Amino acid sequence: MKIQLSIVITSLLGAFSFATQAASVPQTFNFPFTFSDVTTSSSSQSIYLPNSGNNEATVLPFDTTLGTLDSVDVNWTWGVSFSGVTGANAGGVSLSMSGSVSLLGSVYSGSGTGGGNSAAPNTSFSTVVSPASVNKNFTAAGAGVTYDPAIWAAFSGNSSYTAKLALGNSSLSYVNLASGTFTSNADLVVTYNYTAAAVPEPSAFALLGVGALYLAARRRRHTA
Repeated sequence: MKIQLSIVITSLLGAFSFATQAASVPQTFNFPFTFSDVTTSSSSQSIYLPNSGNNEATVLPFDTTLGTLDSVDVNWTWGVSFSGVTGANAGGVSLSMSGSVSLLGSVYSGSGTGGGNSAAPNTSFSTVVSPASVNKNFTAAGAGVTYDPAIWAAFSGNSSYTAKLALGNSSLSYVNLASGTFTSNADLVVTYNYTAAAVPEPSAFALLGVGALYLAARRRRHTA
């Protein structure tokens, strides 16, 4: 029984199955700040974070050759701690960090944290403030509805864009310290969640190989 070559080829191509796979690509940024130059003073002293408390990251856009962008997670976390020794009098610290987060200059959320501690004269002490965080998932459906549509366009655009945490009037205050170190830290993780470009299943390649062998054998019989 003769089978037309076009029918065989069509059948083989039709048997191909393409696999899609969910994947993600993260970018991580860190903004540490340390201050140890405390002064021994009986009046309250305040430290304001550098650059008006702005932590700004330059983020690379999604590489569209990887597949189709489904959503983007932008996660900020920040906090502060202190470790030191009081002076001749009882002393203490007060820590306050509140801020807003933005993309392309468009503010979309905010949060804050704070705390403090004190100790008797000439005593070592420390305090760690529970971190604040803002976790936002951006989708194409939300563009222009829950956030500025320019943000979604920037995610897969041709140039980098800015993500910023502005800590505003956040301050680290202390009184009656002999020594001490304030340490603040802000972390940003931008994760692109996407569906990878479709690739043929391995079984499809195996089927193509079988088909090629069949065609070669048929051709040899035909020319014999």
